[in-house]
Amino acid sequence: RAKEKNADAGKMDKQWKSFQESRKSVSSTEWITFDELRLHTDENSCWIALEGLVFDVTSYLKFHPGGKDKLLEVAGRDATNEFRLIHRYVNFKAVLRKFYLGKLKY
Repeated sequence: RAKEKNADAGKMDKQWKSFQESRKSVSSTEWITFDELRLHTDENSCWIALEGLVFDVTSYLKFHPGGKDKLLEVAGRDATNEFRLIHRYVNFKAVLRKFYLGKLKY
């Protein structure tokens, strides 16, 4: 059972790397309002804000190690506090750089 789980994890890592390499980097200085962010709260369009930066994580849902439901719980809002509680040492800017949409307008 442990071998199957490790094989699945390895397969997912390869799929994630391939997926990430296929995406183009986005450098946007677009401002995104809370009203716009709030419109993206489901599996078809899932946006989150982290430290004032907005990311479209829709296509990342299937790769999230904690499962898509964890991201959907914070979809459409600033998820900075929840992220820091669980992923204190994760460099989200590196992981999500190709999902960046713009800055959150406070």
